Amino acid sequence: MVAFELQYFNCPRGLFLLIGTLCASMASAFQAHIPDTNVANIEIYYEAMCPFCHSLLNESVRQIWEDKEMLARVNLTFYPFGNAQLLPQDMVSEGYQFWHEDQRFPMPLCQHGPSECLGNMIQTCAMETLQVQERYIPYLLCLSSYPSQYGVELTSYACGTKLGVNMSLIKECTQSSRGHQLMLSYGSISLRPELGRKYVPWVVINGKHHEDADHGDIVGVLCDELSPRPSSCQKTDSTLQYEDLRALPREVEHLNGEMTAGLRAFEPCLQDARPKRV
Repeated sequence: MVAFELQYFNCPRGLFLLIGTLCASMASAFQAHIPDTNVANIEIYYEAMCPFCHSLLNESVRQIWEDKEMLARVNLTFYPFGNAQLLPQDMVSEGYQFWHEDQRFPMPLCQHGPSECLGNMIQTCAMETLQVQERYIPYLLCLSSYPSQYGVELTSYACGTKLGVNMSLIKECTQSSRGHQLMLSYGSISLRPELGRKYVPWVVINGKHHEDADHGDIVGVLCDELSPRPSSCQKTDSTLQYEDLRALPREVEHLNGEMTAGLRAFEPCLQDARPKRV
């Protein structure tokens, strides 16, 4: 036994160095081939004065933004165009064009009126001007923290003041041909038929639309999409999810009828547990 130990520890140093090098190479190769499910691409289609959109950004997107581990696993893309339409010049009256000589075409026509078009443009130009997410996402989240009935002039300027944003640059962008072209770009993406969008907010994760995410459960969808799951996805006994409760009646079929019937009695409540679009 002693002789074996001496022989083992007298192995050439080069062998251990070779093994270490091979292990490091294998680890590097593994990191270089992390599966696509390690990162989720999130597209959020919304509009400036939609209360459901405000709620989605202020709650679900903010939850992701404040979870640094999960944030490192997602790519967020925002499309502030919503249910607007793009009108060519020949569909706009001469009277409108007379009073709005500076109007560029195609002209965005927004669901909640001209104020929403301005709000969409402000958010578009904020992303263009601030460039990096660390600067423009806090601005977008600040805007969403105000009730939708607040004027976009008030909220955009207040958030800019609070966050130290140069609002003059954003204003310049909103009045420029560059800002108009950016809005047209977001419009063409938001209106493309293959998106199949029927309303806003509309959330696409890894190329697939998720209604649960539209209703505020972006994190829940991410927990199913990402592998390995972020630590914040770990469930505890005190935080049963909606799906857990829905599954209970099916999982206890083998129990006596009284218990199964008792669990099924919760079904009508569970069906109303999620927020509904009104």
